[in-house]
Amino acid sequence: MATQQFFYDNNIRSWITQIIRVFSNFTVEYGLDANGNQMYSRVPVIWGDSSFNAATILRLNSENVMPSAPLISIYVSNLKYTRERIQDPTFVDSRTVRTREYDEETGKYLNKQTNAYTVKKLMPVPYNLVFKVDIVTSSTNQKCQLLEQILPLFNPAMEIQKNDNYYDWESLSIIEIKDVNYSNRTIPVGQGSDSLYDIATLEFEAPIWMSLPAKVSKMGVIFKTVMNIYQNDPQLSNMILGTPQVVTFNNYGVYLQNGNLRILNQNVQSPNSSLYGTPLDWSGILMAYGNIIPTISKIGLTFDNSNDEILGTISINANDSSILTYTIDPSTMPSNTISNISGIINPPSPITPTIGDSYLLTGDIGPYWPYENSNIPVVNGYANTNDIIHYDGNVWSTIFSSENNVGNINYVWDSNGNVQYQWNGNAWQSFPDGPYNNAKWRLII
Repeated sequence: MATQQFFYDNNIRSWITQIIRVFSNFTVEYGLDANGNQMYSRVPVIWGDSSFNAATILRLNSENVMPSAPLISIYVSNLKYTRERIQDPTFVDSRTVRTREYDEETGKYLNKQTNAYTVKKLMPVPYNLVFKVDIVTSSTNQKCQLLEQILPLFNPAMEIQKNDNYYDWESLSIIEIKDVNYSNRTIPVGQGSDSLYDIATLEFEAPIWMSLPAKVSKMGVIFKTVMNIYQNDPQLSNMILGTPQVVTFNNYGVYLQNGNLRILNQNVQSPNSSLYGTPLDWSGILMAYGNIIPTISKIGLTFDNSNDEILGTISINANDSSILTYTIDPSTMPSNTISNISGIINPPSPITPTIGDSYLLTGDIGPYWPYENSNIPVVNGYANTNDIIHYDGNVWSTIFSSENNVGNINYVWDSNGNVQYQWNGNAWQSFPDGPYNNAKWRLII
C-alpha cells in the first residue's frame, strides 16, 4: 500500500492563537485592598463555547461548583469560502532565497553565504473565519468595563499578523466586528444559579487564506558551478550570466578617500561626522546581494550632476570590514579641461619657475609673480586664491580664473602630486574623493 502524503501547517490554529492573544490581558476593577487601594484582576481567556464547554470546565465537571467571572470565551462559529476574494488560481509565485552560515557554537549567523533555494508557492484559497467572543460577567459594571476596553479597538477592524516570515504572503489579516449582542438575559430574569451571570456576545470576521505546501528546491550544484565560473574565468562568466545585477541602496551614502570606500547612514559630509554615525560593516550589507567577485564586482560613482560615472573594482579590507578597497578604472575618469600643473604653491613661499610651468595658488599674489620681490612682469596684474598661473619664460599669466568660473566644473592633473583635482564650481578638491549620496552610487555584482 502506498504511503499516504500528509500535510498540516497549523494554518487555522495559528489564526486562532493570534485572535486569543488579541483579547488577552484585559483587566477589571476588583474591589479594594487592606489599604483602600483599588485592585485589578486580569480576565482569563479560554477556547470554547461558554454555554457548555467552558461552563463544564469551570464547574470542574460538577454541578456543585459555581463558575467564576469575569471570563472571556472564544469559539469559531463558521468558516466561509469567499468567492469575491478569488485571485488567479493558476498563479505560481517563485522566489530565490540565499541562506547565511550559522555558527552552532556562538549561536550567531556569519557573514558567509551557504545554500541557495527556490521557493514556489501556489495561489492560496480565500476564506472568512467567523468567530464569537462571549464576555461572561457577574455584574453590569464588569461588563461595561470590558466592553469599553474592547469595542473602541475595532473601528471597524484591527490588523493582525500571524508571523514575521518575509515570504509568507498570507501572514497579514484584519479582525472586523460584525455584531454585538449586549446581553443574553431575558426579562424577567430567570431563576437558578446561571441567572447570576450575564453573557455579552461579540461576533467577528477575519479574512484568511488556506495554502497548499510550497515547493522548495535546493540550488546547491548550480550555485557552486556559477561561483566556480566566476572565480576561474571572468570572461566566460560574463558570457554565460549575461547582464550583471545592479543594486542601488536607498538609504546609504558612501565616502571615498585615498582609495578607501566607506558606507555611512544617509547622505554624508565627512567620514567622521557624528551626525551620520559610524561607518557600517560592508560584509553584512553585501551578503544580502551575493558574493563579491574579484576583478568583476564593481561600484559606480556618478559625478558632475550628470550620468557620467567612475567605475572601480572592490574588495573588502582584510583588517577593517567597514572599508572597501576601491581600484578605479582609469578609462572612466573624466578628461582634464586644463593643462597639467607642476604643483601647488602657497604664497609667499619661494619658487624657481621653468618655462612652461603652471601652478595652482592657495593665496592671492601681485603685481609681480609669483611674489613681490620678483622682477618677472605679469600681463594682467594680480592673481587670486584658486587661480592657476602659467610662466612662458618672459611673463606670468592667468590660465584659470576662479572668479570667472563660479558654478563651472573643471579638471586638472597635478604632475607633482600625481593626482587629479576637480573645480566643483566653488573650490578645488581631490578627485574622485568625497561624499556620494544615495542616488550617486551603485553596486554591480
